[in-house]
Amino acid sequence: MTEQQFISLLDSHQQVIGQKFGRWTILDIHQGSHHKPKRATCRCECGTVRSVVLSTLYHGKSHSCGCYQKEKMAQVQTKHGNAKTRLYYVWKGMRERCLSPANKSFPNYGGRGIQVCAEWRDSFSAFQSWALASGYLPGLTIERRDNSGDYCPENCQWATHKANARNRRITLAMTAFGESKSLGEWAEDPRCVVSYDTLHNRVMCLMLPPEIALTTPSGTLPHAPQPVIIPPAP
Repeated sequence: MTEQQFISLLDSHQQVIGQKFGRWTILDIHQGSHHKPKRATCRCECGTVRSVVLSTLYHGKSHSCGCYQKEKMAQVQTKHGNAKTRLYYVWKGMRERCLSPANKSFPNYGGRGIQVCAEWRDSFSAFQSWALASGYLPGLTIERRDNSGDYCPENCQWATHKANARNRRITLAMTAFGESKSLGEWAEDPRCVVSYDTLHNRVMCLMLPPEIALTTPSGTLPHAPQPVIIPPAP
């Protein structure tokens, strides 16, 4: 039906009544004015009766009372089966980091060209099957072996939070005693006598030489000289 045919039908209420648009069936027509559009009393297939703007029916902007969207969401949840499990949220977070510019982590993932393979992107079930076959356990996080590569079976494994943090692109590296390691690895080195947070602060904020930052116990660093404030002349 063309828009012109639809408009001509409105001239005869009886011809419009009974017409179906999506899940709506028109029961009656209410004349509008130049301030208010014409509306129709419609019954949805689920039994809901509601007043709907006629133009939204023709242009396909209103298909149902909302039951269709609810059913689709229920189908997704049923299809996934584990829509509220931790593994589901791992999958969801992975997709959002790579596909949603609104996600705060997008610049470090999708913004760098990192993608989710089509198999995982389109199917939680496929991701779940790989995860369970690859040793997934609660508490583990998904890790990419190549941090510039995509999320795909060939490039992913499960790791603890600590191991995953060490492998991130933004992990800081430091050279001390002729060795180069990440800051996290140095914090676990027997020669380090302070916590990771203290080590990070010493290297990044105080700009101490790496060997001193590693081997000086907390509370024993000399205090920086306080600036001398000279009062203004009277």
